[in-house]
Amino acid sequence: MTSAWIPEVSVQPAHAPLGDDRSPCVGICDVFEYCGRRFCGGCGRSVEEIKNWAGFDTEEKLKCKDFASRRMKIWYDES
Repeated sequence: MTSAWIPEVSVQPAHAPLGDDRSPCVGICDVFEYCGRRFCGGCGRSVEEIKNWAGFDTEEKLKCKDFASRRMKIWYDES
C-alpha cells in the first residue's frame, strides 16, 4: 500500500468567504493524488471540480467550496 503525499503549503489559503461564489483559487496550483483522485493543494478542489467550475451554478460552486474547505482543514489541520 502506498501512502498519500500531501504537499506542504507555507501560507494560509486566503479563501473567499463560503457564501461567495467566486473561485477559491489562491494561485498555488500544486496538484497531487490522494485516494485515487487528483486535487489542488492550494484550493482543495479536485481536478474535476476545477475543470467544471465555469459551468457550475451558484449552488454547485458553494457546495464545491464547502467540500474544498473541509479537505483543506483535514489535510493541513487548520483550526
